[in-house]
Amino acid sequence: MMNHNFNLYSIPSFIASILLLGLALFVYKSNRRSPINITFALECFVSFIWQFCYGMMYLFSYDKDMALLWMKIGYLGVIFISVFIYHFIIEFLGRKKERIVAY
Repeated sequence: MMNHNFNLYSIPSFIASILLLGLALFVYKSNRRSPINITFALECFVSFIWQFCYGMMYLFSYDKDMALLWMKIGYLGVIFISVFIYHFIIEFLGRKKERIVAY
C-alpha cells in the first residue's frame, strides 16, 4: 500500500504558481497588443509552469517515477524563463533594432 500523505512543501509552489498565473492574465488582459505586456505575461506563464510542476513533484514525492516526471515537465518552464526575460528587457528598453548579441 502506497503512502499518500500530503506534502507541506508543495503549498508555497502552488501559491506562487496561482499568483504568477493571475499576474500573467492580468497583465495580458490590460493591453493585449503591447509587446511589453505580451512578453511579461509569457514570462509569468512559463514561471507558472515551473512552479506548478514543482509543486506537483513535491506532492508526489512518495512515488519516485511520478515525481521525476513532474520535474521533467517543470523544466519546460525553466528553459524558457531566461528567453522571455531577455525579450521582455529588450521590449521594455525599446532596443529591438539594435544588435545586442555579438556573433
